[in-house]
Amino acid sequence: MHENASQLLQILFDRKSIRNFKPTPIADDVAEKIVEAGQRAPSACNLQTYSVIWVKDEETKEKVWDACYVPNAIHKAPLLFVICADLRRLAKFLDHLGYDHCLKHGQGYALKLMSIIDATLMAENMTISAECYGLGSVFIGSALANKKLIEALNLPKGVLPLTLLCVGYSDEQPPTRPRLPLKSILHVDQYGECIG
Repeated sequence: MHENASQLLQILFDRKSIRNFKPTPIADDVAEKIVEAGQRAPSACNLQTYSVIWVKDEETKEKVWDACYVPNAIHKAPLLFVICADLRRLAKFLDHLGYDHCLKHGQGYALKLMSIIDATLMAENMTISAECYGLGSVFIGSALANKKLIEALNLPKGVLPLTLLCVGYSDEQPPTRPRLPLKSILHVDQYGECIG
């Protein structure tokens, strides 16, 4: 086991969603490291079909909060990231190479799904790296395919917002929320029905 493995495992087991933040600012280099750590997540065929919008402008933040119906307590989060599945960059690259690819014809279901998975893995890495910096975070699911958010951020076709990630210093100590018993979700060799 790695030297720091037990510390990282403890961070994973202790992580909880934070919905009240101190207004304490976070240095840009820390924010960039959080995104860089996100990039180290697994990526299907290393296509990296995701983008992150770091919302810094206060007026734009208000549009994002409004679009996603974010509770007032979360408004204090000093860092706001919108994590997007992004096939636009891949499509433009394939166009540049002259390929007649599936995305050009509105197809590519598997690629779209992989892009969502890539972006989700990136988002999870970002939350864990934020925890390593002593920061809390919360995902806001109402960003998913939100038309008002797409307009507020001027997202082009092929870029789908999946979630907001709000990051900052915690101003609360919520309890760790319970999870289902392991026997309810872990199946060995084949799926089995679990009751209770």
